[in-house]
Amino acid sequence: MPQKTVNAALGLHSFKNELTLEDGALVQANNIVIDKDGVIEPRRGMKIYGDSFGTASDVSKQLLQYKGRILIHYATKLLFDDGSGAFSEFSGTYTELESGLRIKSVESNGNLYFTTNEGIKVISALEATELTTDPGYIVSAGVPKALDIQIELNASTDWLENNKMTAYRVVWFRKDVNGNLKIGSPGQIGIIRNTSGASKATTLTFTIPTEIIDAYTITSENNYGYQVYRDVQKDNMVGAILNVPEDEMNLVFEDYPTSTDFSNGYVTATDLVSEDFRASGTTLYTNPISGEGINSSNDRPPLAKDVTKYQSYVFYANTSTLHRLFFDVLAVDDFKDEGDVGGPTKLYIGDISGYETYEASTVEDIPNKKFALAKAGTPSQNIDDTVNSLIKVINRNQSSRVYAFYLSGPNDLPGQLMLEKRVMANIPFYLGTNIEASGNDISPKIPLVVPSTPFTSSVKSDNEVNPNRIYYSKAEQPESVPILNYIAIGSKDKPILRVMSLRESLFILKTDGIYRLTGTTPDTFVVTLTDSSSPLIAADTAQVLNNQIYMLTSQGVVTVTDGAVSIISRKIEDLILKPTSSNFPNFSKKSFGITYESDRAYLLFLPTLPTDTTATQCYRFNVFTRTWTRWIMSKTCGIVNSGNDRLYLGPSDINQIEIERKNFERTDYADREYEKTLSPSTIRSDIIFPSNILNVNIHDVLYQIQYITIVRFNRLLNQLDKDWMLDDSDYYTELKLSTGNDLGGRLQALVSKIALDDVLQTYTSYSGSNDIEDLRDGFNLLVDELNTSTGIAFTNYEKYTTAITYEAVIKDVIFSLGKVILYNEIPILVGDCIIFNGISTETQYSAETLGDSSLMKQFRESTLMFDQYNFTYGTMSFRSDISAHLEGIEFEAEGNGDYGTQTYGEYVYGGDGGERPFRTYVPRNKQRCRYIYLKFEHNVAREKFGIIGYSVTYNEQTTPRAYK
Repeated sequence: MPQKTVNAALGLHSFKNELTLEDGALVQANNIVIDKDGVIEPRRGMKIYGDSFGTASDVSKQLLQYKGRILIHYATKLLFDDGSGAFSEFSGTYTELESGLRIKSVESNGNLYFTTNEGIKVISALEATELTTDPGYIVSAGVPKALDIQIELNASTDWLENNKMTAYRVVWFRKDVNGNLKIGSPGQIGIIRNTSGASKATTLTFTIPTEIIDAYTITSENNYGYQVYRDVQKDNMVGAILNVPEDEMNLVFEDYPTSTDFSNGYVTATDLVSEDFRASGTTLYTNPISGEGINSSNDRPPLAKDVTKYQSYVFYANTSTLHRLFFDVLAVDDFKDEGDVGGPTKLYIGDISGYETYEASTVEDIPNKKFALAKAGTPSQNIDDTVNSLIKVINRNQSSRVYAFYLSGPNDLPGQLMLEKRVMANIPFYLGTNIEASGNDISPKIPLVVPSTPFTSSVKSDNEVNPNRIYYSKAEQPESVPILNYIAIGSKDKPILRVMSLRESLFILKTDGIYRLTGTTPDTFVVTLTDSSSPLIAADTAQVLNNQIYMLTSQGVVTVTDGAVSIISRKIEDLILKPTSSNFPNFSKKSFGITYESDRAYLLFLPTLPTDTTATQCYRFNVFTRTWTRWIMSKTCGIVNSGNDRLYLGPSDINQIEIERKNFERTDYADREYEKTLSPSTIRSDIIFPSNILNVNIHDVLYQIQYITIVRFNRLLNQLDKDWMLDDSDYYTELKLSTGNDLGGRLQALVSKIALDDVLQTYTSYSGSNDIEDLRDGFNLLVDELNTSTGIAFTNYEKYTTAITYEAVIKDVIFSLGKVILYNEIPILVGDCIIFNGISTETQYSAETLGDSSLMKQFRESTLMFDQYNFTYGTMSFRSDISAHLEGIEFEAEGNGDYGTQTYGEYVYGGDGGERPFRTYVPRNKQRCRYIYLKFEHNVAREKFGIIGYSVTYNEQTTPRAYK
């Protein structure tokens, strides 16, 4: 009888005429992988990993990795793993920029940088063991900009000559544990002019940014230092015009604030450095001639929705800058202090959370937020002095929402200043006043308001929101991002969704297309539009594998390389397009992708139904075999930890995460495991009544570990019966252990019986516990006491330290009775056991037409071929074009190699199973048809199979008449 054999496995095919598919194509491929050419295997299982977190309703939003450890983001918390599943909570709160948008991260210079709604945060550790819950451990990226500075002549005769002037700038710095020196932006320039008639030194006073004070207060560690730079001294006047500084600064000294400085909120230091020494000092990096210029200040990274590293630069995409407000004080004539009628003038600065009030006063009073209103000088001097006092009061107010910076130079109109939000959050602030005339002295006009919370007015701060912009850091300085280091990509109304780097290119993935940045330095950066027909439609599906980007686009799943964009999901296009249609609300945020280098796989998680709130299925693509398969699972996020090369997933139903089983053994092929308790009288041969039957299903596996097995305990009893120095010889008869017995109680009774029989030894009583370690220790202690007793003849009673495992497949679960029926009896005892959930796999080949789908045939027999037949049960089913329902034949294979679990033995032994095929007759009502489908199902836990093909035997006689 003729036979056809198919030894191919081509993966899932759903988007082609089914009758024209190649041999080996699958129309159903659930929970399987095709990683070996032509071999179908089950996927590895996922088990619960680590501590629970938050409340029962919490789930993980994102998984990150750093130093080989998993980080969990849930709610507004961030947790870190100790490597064994014990999760601890970093101090602080961390929120994604918008709901459903997962936090992104990148590792650079040994640090981890990640996105939040308050800007880029950084974790710095040399080793994973340094991760800590200490307050202040996670900090904002970058170093605070230096603030206001006041300079006075010092009474000492020193370096600044009479009728000379000079200028200063201050920068703050910090060095992290990875040895990265981070220098902030210089503050406003401070100028001093010596007209005293003699050479003088100078005394500087400059404000400490609140963030630095808070860091010291929280950690009691002084991690921030300051550097003071000074300009060359010059003539005070050029003719009748005030001279201006060159702004070519050299370092004159650096130090760290003292505890007194922190308490005061400012640093006071005297500059006694000679001009010669200054000239040899390190130049300030923003010097206009010897440095990079003030526009290259080391500003902090912007608020960003994505972050990545390309070449030596960290890129920040879809950005927003700090909120700022620029205004000019045109006069202070209509400002009033507390002595004026209707005074004092009050300035309100606030946002949705509240406001601060700053009052004009005759005397500066920083603690009470009062700035000095100058009246005695010229109009310009009054403006200058008043604004500088206001700036100082704002900056030294620890609760202020903003910092203030003076922008007017020596030859500029006075009164120009900028307010800048202290926190990198997209929350505007507003200005108001209590006296209309005072508000009219400011441009733009400050409105009259009655302050309240939330605080608003018509004068509002602004920030640069640029969804199409990428900022880039300085080379090897991820936290230094000059304000002009940006590139606008394409149309501003088409946002960047992701930025992904390959070896030779940075790809910017926007809603209007794929852009490519090439070059190795900012001078050589060039951006080109690579493809406008395949825009990314779900940001978190974009992942890098083998120097290619895999992502979900309007054209399906594509790969992006330096040279091309290629569609790889054509075979399952209908399956991909359905959950990405408009019928599935918010699918783009539910969907995500994972790449798995060692598995050569891309995993695409998507919803299945429009009502799904998370991804409920995963399409897996193997990049070598070019095959798609489908996993059925509900997850929120995932990552492959490079530290141990294992997949971690965030399940949608519990407040824990899952880890892949990956021991390269048959035991990898089970999902979650649940501990159950077997009490006395709950074990009846092959029927058990566990403590509960939640999460127990047919073909799950019951598993129990024993150190003291039935055989081992009974062996001791038999030896005691033979010990001629003991009076009793009924130990085995009286205490024999059988399946379902209470070993703890028997061991307790045994110790009591021996203590009465052997009065020459003191025996330690046993508690009766059925904990396996307690049983082992109690049994071995008894053996030690037997072997050292002078009332015992034998001295070779055996101790046991190796565990024996028993497992059985569950045949049925009767939920109404709480009853579990096993396929076979195993020697389990009272105590704890584990239920391993099986993985339900379904493999259905495409229609077998024997080359002509129009002719009626008779299929007689079919054979499934395995390269691993070491499983217990499977089902082979058939359907045809004439009889569409599946008819299955359950068969028993060679078993999983776990022999010896019956009551007549104790050790597990067995091999890898054989390669024997399973052959069966085709059910009679499926035999005559034009084409037939073959399906294999397996769902027994802790078992692996490998399908390498099928064959069918058929009758050569055919007829063109397929139907009446």
